[in-house]
Amino acid sequence: MSGLVAGTRVKLAAKVRLRHDAPSGQVMLVFPESVLALNGPAGAIAVLCDGRTVEEIVVALAAKFQVSAEQLRGDVDLFVGRLSERGLLELSPP
Repeated sequence: MSGLVAGTRVKLAAKVRLRHDAPSGQVMLVFPESVLALNGPAGAIAVLCDGRTVEEIVVALAAKFQVSAEQLRGDVDLFVGRLSERGLLELSPP
């Protein structure tokens, strides 16, 4: 999925919990009978999926990693699209 509609809000699905693995430092999504360990960039996106808009997520990541929002938008759209297709994220249109 790419090109999410402007103003779309993203949050973890009700069945999903965000956990930080202390020994590895990884962010993990825990859901019924499964765990998804996320790499650094994916974990950074997941932490921000708390009801913010896609644009707010992109701006926050751009500031954190000191890169342009344009560079990040495609990656955020791809991540959000894939996880929403798996039922791990809920999207609320504007």
